[in-house]
Amino acid sequence: MGSSDIPAGDDSAIRRIERDREANRPLEEAGEGEAEGFELAEAELIDHASHGDQHGTTPIIRDARTGEDLEGAPDAELYGDADEPVQSDLGLETDADADA
Repeated sequence: MGSSDIPAGDDSAIRRIERDREANRPLEEAGEGEAEGFELAEAELIDHASHGDQHGTTPIIRDARTGEDLEGAPDAELYGDADEPVQSDLGLETDADADA
């Protein structure tokens, strides 16, 4: 049923056609009807495989890049080494730990 099936200006006919379309929608989605639904299933597989929602792997790859991949060096203020190692991180006792 295309748009040419809808009579111009006839609200009851438009509502009936829309009601019929809505009633047949579960059957079409389940694969009943045209060629046992193979076209619908194939179209859905293609849509899922090609990320039809326009979200590809580009954001994942972009977010996973390291500082060496990016233009310029990483910010030393954010990614610099610690000035001194923390004794507790090394597993060594400090004087404060020994007194406790």
